[in-house]
Amino acid sequence: MKKSVQEKKVTVAEIDAARSFVLLKNAGPVLPLGRKGTLALIGPLANNRENMAGTWSVSGLFDQSVSLMDGLKNVAGNAVRVVYARGANIVSDPGLEERISIFGKPTYRDNRSNTVLIEEAVMCRPS
Repeated sequence: MKKSVQEKKVTVAEIDAARSFVLLKNAGPVLPLGRKGTLALIGPLANNRENMAGTWSVSGLFDQSVSLMDGLKNVAGNAVRVVYARGANIVSDPGLEERISIFGKPTYRDNRSNTVLIEEAVMCRPS
C-alpha cells in the first residue's frame, strides 16, 4: 500500500525524533545535581527568556519569563558556576529561522560558523 504524503511526513518526523533523544544514565552521584561545582548549559534557547514558552506561543506573560540559565543560577546559588554556550542556531538556514518565530519573538541568531559554535560548546567544561 502506498503511503500518503502526510504519512511519509509523520514517518520522517518519528525517525528524527527517535534520533534526537538523549538518555541520561544516572550512574554514580550525578543526579540530583549538587549545589557546588560547574554546570555547562548548551543550547540556542537556553539563555532566551522570550522563547521559554516556545517560538510558536501566542499568549503568556513573556516579560515575566525566566530563561533556563537564569533559573538554574537562581536555584543553584553562588557555589555553582554555570557556563553557557549557544552550541548551534535553531536551524542552519537564516531565512527559515526568521520565519520560525511567527509572532516576532527574537531568536538571536548567531552568525558565527557552526564549527565555531560547536567548538565553543565543547570548551564549556569544568576548569
